[in-house]
Amino acid sequence: MYRALFTIVLAGLLLVSPRPGRAESGPAPLVRALQETLAIEEQIEAGDWLLAEKQSAAIGRHLESYAAAAPQSAATGLAEARQRLAKLRQELARRQTATSYRAYFGLRKDLLELLTSTGYPTPPTLLVVRHDLKIARLAVSRENWQEVSHELNELEFNYRSALPKLVELGLSQQQTADALVKIALARDALTEGRTPQLLSLLDELESLLADQIGRGGED
Repeated sequence: MYRALFTIVLAGLLLVSPRPGRAESGPAPLVRALQETLAIEEQIEAGDWLLAEKQSAAIGRHLESYAAAAPQSAATGLAEARQRLAKLRQELARRQTATSYRAYFGLRKDLLELLTSTGYPTPPTLLVVRHDLKIARLAVSRENWQEVSHELNELEFNYRSALPKLVELGLSQQQTADALVKIALARDALTEGRTPQLLSLLDELESLLADQIGRGGED
């Protein structure tokens, strides 16, 4: 049930894609820009530079869609995001993994700040947590246990940063603690080599995130 809710919420965020350059008020274009940005991390890791470049072009279109109707207060943040995007596209064209990662993280940071400034009801960092969860699953399938450990650490850090907003949305201490407990249990399962339990815990975390993102969307 939670997974279906998760899919519905994300589909609602991403379903309507405006024509390039068309003004669109509200945070939807920034959500799409963030989703495209998160996807680029996977392409950098896989060395799929052509797809990464295609996604970076889509990010530019989403930023322009937002900019056409953005408030004046967003001007500085937009300028910084555009600069970061230009840097990312430059590094992708050079096929440079390390510098592309740095540019990716810089753009992600700018988009999170922009999205937060719009008053978007769901903590934007939860979308990053969902991405961390996806990358962790991919790492499990590749038996890259070092990467799984890294993603679990990232997941916990990003989730903790979203906690204040989640509390504002009405989540109880027990509900937020449940996610942190499952992250800790997943880390234990990884250390002990219990892969089926690790995957099961990642599934449970996805269900919890679906519920929490749903709460934000309903706010």
